[in-house]
Amino acid sequence: MLRRWSALAVFLMLLPAVSTAALTEQPRADRPTYSVGEKWLRTDGSYDLVRLEKDRYVFSAGPGQEIHLTRDLAIAKFVRAHQVVEFDPPVTIGWPLQVGKWGTSTGMWRTPDFPTGLLARLMWSVDAYEEVRVPAGSFKAFRLSLSAAPTASHLEARWPSRTGKLWYAPDARQFIKAEGRPEIALN
Repeated sequence: MLRRWSALAVFLMLLPAVSTAALTEQPRADRPTYSVGEKWLRTDGSYDLVRLEKDRYVFSAGPGQEIHLTRDLAIAKFVRAHQVVEFDPPVTIGWPLQVGKWGTSTGMWRTPDFPTGLLARLMWSVDAYEEVRVPAGSFKAFRLSLSAAPTASHLEARWPSRTGKLWYAPDARQFIKAEGRPEIALN
């Protein structure tokens, strides 16, 4: 009987160490930093980091094609064919990325259909860490879900909720895949 209690006591003493180890072994990605001149290769072209503006990264694939990202890699502004979609203020993505993290914010969403803006609730979550195959190869990546919905329910008929997914690969230091509406997800 004493032997069983000793084994149980040892197990209980080791349990916090095992729990802590399991938590620290969970995949995580630290926030990257970029320098002017770096490239992002995307399905819609090669984007160069052309400038830092208002503490944001501005990537361009030529005239009329820009993506403005916050230092947290949240989409602040998206310009394609001179049509602008903008989030003010952009959502703040919590780094380091880990499965289970999430956040929300409220801000103005300006689109060509609503140039003065709509008050919208923006949400993000880190849903998985998984293998992703893209033309450049296979990467382990964090899958982020993004959604935006107008805060006024009477606007939902004219402006339904938008959703998208992004995959951030720590080894590539960038989003490598996107699904959903272009104004939500970088595709």
